[in-house]
Amino acid sequence: MNIYYWLPFVGKVGTIAAVVNSAISLQKYSKNNYQVTIINAVGEWSEHLDLFEKNNIKVITLNNSKIFKKLPRLGFFFSRLTYFYIFFSCFFRLKKLLHNNPPDIFVAHLITSLPLILNFFYSFQTKMVLKTSGLPKFTWIRKYLWKIVLKKIYFVTAATQGTITHLEKNKVVNKGKIFILNDAMLNCKKIQKLKFENLSNSFLEKDNFILGVGRLTKQKNFALLIESFVEIIKKFNNLKLAILGEGEDREDLNKLIQKNNLNNKVYLLGHQKNIFKFLKNCKCFIQSSLWEDPGFVTIEAGYCNTPVISSDCDHGPKELLLDGKAGFLFESNNKRDLLNAFENFMNSSKNEIYKKAIFLKKNSKLFSMYSHYSQFNHILKFMKTKYIHEEQIEKRMKKLKI
Repeated sequence: MNIYYWLPFVGKVGTIAAVVNSAISLQKYSKNNYQVTIINAVGEWSEHLDLFEKNNIKVITLNNSKIFKKLPRLGFFFSRLTYFYIFFSCFFRLKKLLHNNPPDIFVAHLITSLPLILNFFYSFQTKMVLKTSGLPKFTWIRKYLWKIVLKKIYFVTAATQGTITHLEKNKVVNKGKIFILNDAMLNCKKIQKLKFENLSNSFLEKDNFILGVGRLTKQKNFALLIESFVEIIKKFNNLKLAILGEGEDREDLNKLIQKNNLNNKVYLLGHQKNIFKFLKNCKCFIQSSLWEDPGFVTIEAGYCNTPVISSDCDHGPKELLLDGKAGFLFESNNKRDLLNAFENFMNSSKNEIYKKAIFLKKNSKLFSMYSHYSQFNHILKFMKTKYIHEEQIEKRMKKLKI
């Protein structure tokens, strides 16, 4: 079975690692029963070519664009311009590819509007799959468009039950076509090596810092974390705060740090290739997000046995932390509640924290590469059986002239 993955990305997002692991897991655990191909839309996957070759994953480059490298990546407005460029520069190239070399399955992850529109208006010998990335936000226009284009979709996957409920509530796709598919976030062998690398930052030591990870955007709500940290160090003065990630809010966060005289306490360390050495050595990981689905770093923290304090935002954190059984929850965007959760964490016994960490690790393992492969393989087999059964019924009805 040939499977194409479509994921044109602009910035450093967690979905990239999830897709790479997904492709490798299908290729590896199926014993080559699946042939996975990554579509390199405008050269965004060029840095990963050696890894793909090593794992027998094919790559089709539609447009190795020099323009793409010069386009802006940060900010809502400018990143949307880049998305439009990808859409229009790849429209006819992707259409030609799907006509001339159609895969059995086409999995759309990001900038899904292009393959979904092509699939609706043209007849390809391929089955289109929508892999939702995060919680879809439905304006009335988007809801109307999804209802139209998803009529021809093979199936839709979501990372959490909350997202499935959201899709069903908005009635954008038939319930029988929606499945939970946990992202392939954990490459367990790789993590075991990475987490034991030494911290290169001399000002960070084991258990002397709180960790925040994510793109520096409104969604991650790092301003709340920094403002809360002002209160935290009044009682726990030895602690520091390290935030990993890049984004359009960097300048505003820097101003907030300076305003509160936290230059020697709070560090914006930018994008880090290896976050696991930070997760292994931090006091705890705090997720301050306004929304997540499901929350990739929480999963990674859980696998590293790192205590997690998280907002109860929609839709992933409460599921991952089992309503507080596997971590410490606070009311989303509530500074006082975050401080209470942190105080609760600091006052908890080692045994209480350990029990929560064990629950979270068990939950996190559902996002391993093998678990992802098993789920995906099961869905494909189920849909194939269902498709054949429905086709047989249709043929019988025609014979009976019903």
